[in-house]
Amino acid sequence: MDELKELIKKELVIKEEITPEDVKFFKEFLRITEHGKVLVLRDRANATLTDLLLLYLTGKKLANIAGLAPTAEVGLEEIVTETNLQKKVAVARLAESADRGEIIRKERGVYETTIIGIKSLMNRLSKTLETQKETDS
Repeated sequence: MDELKELIKKELVIKEEITPEDVKFFKEFLRITEHGKVLVLRDRANATLTDLLLLYLTGKKLANIAGLAPTAEVGLEEIVTETNLQKKVAVARLAESADRGEIIRKERGVYETTIIGIKSLMNRLSKTLETQKETDS
C-alpha cells in the first residue's frame, strides 16, 4: 500500500504553488508594471486566443502575489479591454478554459486562473517555443 501511495504522489500530485522557475519562465511572455498592469508580450500570431487570455490571467495572479494588484480576480470587461478580443470570443474561450479546470469563474463575469491553468499554459508555450527554435534553426 505504501508503494501505491508513493506512486500516486510521484505521478499524479502537483504542487499548488508558483515556483521561482515558473516566474522566470513567464518573463519571456509578460511584464507587470509597478502599478499592477499586466503587459502580454505575445501577439495573436504567436499564441492561441486561449493562451493570450490565460497569460493575462496568470499575469494578474503574479501581480497579486507580488502585492502589485489587490486581487487575482479579473472582470470580463477588463479581460476584453486588455486582450483586445471581442466579448463573445473571450466568453467562449473562458468557458472552454473553465471546463478544463484552467480557470475558475468566481462569480458572473469574474475569473481567476488556477494552478492547473498555469501549468498547462506553460506546457503549451514550451512546445510553441521549441517549435519556433526548430524552425529558426
